[in-house]
Amino acid sequence: MRRYTLKTERPAGRSGFLAELNDEQRRVAEATRGAVLVIAGAGTGKTRTLTYRTAHLVAQGVPPEHLLLLTFTNKAAREMVDRVSRLAPDAAARIWAGTFHSMGHRVLRKHADRLGYGTNYGILSPEEARDLMDLVLATVVADPTRRRLPKSQVLLSILSTAVNTERPLAQVIRDDHPQFAQDLPAIDEILTAWLAQKVEMNVMDYDDLLVNWRLLLEDHPDVRAEYAERFLHVLVDEYQDTNRLQAAIIERLTEGLTASGPSPAAAAERSAAELRWGRSLMVVGDDCQSIYGFRGADVRNILAFPQRYGGVAADDAVDPEHGLAAPGARLFRLETNYRSTPQIVAVANTSIAHNRQRFDKTLKAVSADGELPAFVACADAEQQAQFVAQRVLELRDEGVELKQQAVLYRAHYQAMELQLELQRRGIPFSIRSGQKFFEQAHIRDLLSHLKVLFNPLDRLAWVRLLKLQSGIGNRHAVGIFEALAASGDPWTALQADAPAATLPPRAREGWHKARGTLLALGAPGQAGNPGGMLDYLLADGGYGAHLERSYPDHTQRAEDVRQLAHYASQFGDYAQFLEDLALVESVGVEAVQSGQGGDERLLLSTVHQSKGLEWEAVYVIGLADGQFPLRRALRSEAEEEEERRLFYVGVTRARRFLHLCTPQWGTDRDHRRVLMRPSRFLQELPHTRADLVETWRLSEG
Repeated sequence: MRRYTLKTERPAGRSGFLAELNDEQRRVAEATRGAVLVIAGAGTGKTRTLTYRTAHLVAQGVPPEHLLLLTFTNKAAREMVDRVSRLAPDAAARIWAGTFHSMGHRVLRKHADRLGYGTNYGILSPEEARDLMDLVLATVVADPTRRRLPKSQVLLSILSTAVNTERPLAQVIRDDHPQFAQDLPAIDEILTAWLAQKVEMNVMDYDDLLVNWRLLLEDHPDVRAEYAERFLHVLVDEYQDTNRLQAAIIERLTEGLTASGPSPAAAAERSAAELRWGRSLMVVGDDCQSIYGFRGADVRNILAFPQRYGGVAADDAVDPEHGLAAPGARLFRLETNYRSTPQIVAVANTSIAHNRQRFDKTLKAVSADGELPAFVACADAEQQAQFVAQRVLELRDEGVELKQQAVLYRAHYQAMELQLELQRRGIPFSIRSGQKFFEQAHIRDLLSHLKVLFNPLDRLAWVRLLKLQSGIGNRHAVGIFEALAASGDPWTALQADAPAATLPPRAREGWHKARGTLLALGAPGQAGNPGGMLDYLLADGGYGAHLERSYPDHTQRAEDVRQLAHYASQFGDYAQFLEDLALVESVGVEAVQSGQGGDERLLLSTVHQSKGLEWEAVYVIGLADGQFPLRRALRSEAEEEEERRLFYVGVTRARRFLHLCTPQWGTDRDHRRVLMRPSRFLQELPHTRADLVETWRLSEG
């Protein structure tokens, strides 16, 4: 990694520190006027360049309070301001820097009364938002459980998607939640009441911070003028991740720079501050790393930026009389990659070239040559897991620490076999922003049914499965278990329907559903088919409907269950399956309790959660069509291109070692063994090129 020494003494009014940048970065830092789009490839020093540009503006005399720096995490904002403070020590604290939400909050604290709120409004945490939605549901719908309406978390997700993508509620439900299409009138009534309740309580949720900021700018010209005057220079990091709402806020703040521009009268009344210090909007990002479409991010924001701001201007497009930018956006590229070997960069360039909707960009590596990326053909997911575990240990023996290695995949369920293999071998690992597979709530929900069959005295398992039913909370669940256990034989009491007489109607209905499910699972011949038992719970047992009502990511959770069912189908009966899981989990616990690894852990992560990070060695697993790219993410060319961008992000996380693993055999939904095609992203790499990838064939022994 290249190390730079920051100078502590600089001539006043000059940015001598810009000499520490490469030519590409320096041109960006010095482009201080007009609309500027910076296409910054992976590992090209994007954050460093944005930091130096900010410090350069201050060095040129721009008062720091006229700078607005927008990032996507508060941590990123703090790190950037900290870097600026090293270059311009007295300026950093006066810069407006933070996330879109934090800056919106800062503005609304002054002007919320314009929108019917008090300036002392409260901000709902996600947990508080769910609690408030529960109250609204109880008020608007007489019996929400009987109506089978989506639960609070799903309702909030539906509304958030509509807000951030600027799609009508009906369209969001039709496209993303068709199972609730018949409930649209009720959902619309609930969400209308939810919005009114927030105003009445003088509270906002996180989405409101953006929605209301935009309303202020659009509906109150004096407020818009105040902040257009304040924010002479706006800098936006990770612009490819903005949604339509965020892009609209930026446009309102920088109207004078858009293609339509200000009216002639407004242009003639440019402020003295603007004439003195100029005006600019710089957005920095990489269209090839736009991977958050499922959260509402819109890659079209960055792709259409030049057109929105008047087309692409010449590099010297500045009005010589006033020093103002002439119409048109300037486009810069950062293409010098400091992270990866030339061999890894070549794979990334070759892959992303298959996307049609993108800016031309070719990464150029400055690192020394390394090993060729490995294309690893595995028999199935189990052999893939064995390979990764063995290779991780080999590289550790060669000096690559576990914490410098990462396994990336498209969805968490694809790492189930790997987690089991790592636990068997005692290799410590952690999962980024997620629980281990068998610790997830929906997995434990399903396993609780099998545990009750195996041990009818398992109080915890009984309470867990009973609480999945409408009308049964902790009190009734405990009461049902105690009624069953009182006889000493809970299964016989279950068959006799012993608890029913003591329950109120709603709880009795839930109990009968749970009882019917358990009796079906315990029918003769079922014990020898644990995979089929889990399939039954997901479909006929009603758990799939529970997922749809309870979780915004219900599709992925259902895939988790199917993957678990596939694994369970390898066992002769459900008791062997439960015993295997218990033994594997105990091995993992022993490894942690005995101090193995400490902070030295292999990282497992989805590619989405790996963005912005890097490791010496990366293993991208599950590279088969239907898994990566996901089958459900291939409904259009735009979705396929986002999947390819996701592959590009995974590849560019690696510094020296890259392993691309594809399982050749998988299973269908009936657990039949099927041949899988290697991912189209692998097929697009010309394997015959000896300078691009090296094919590894695995053999036993």
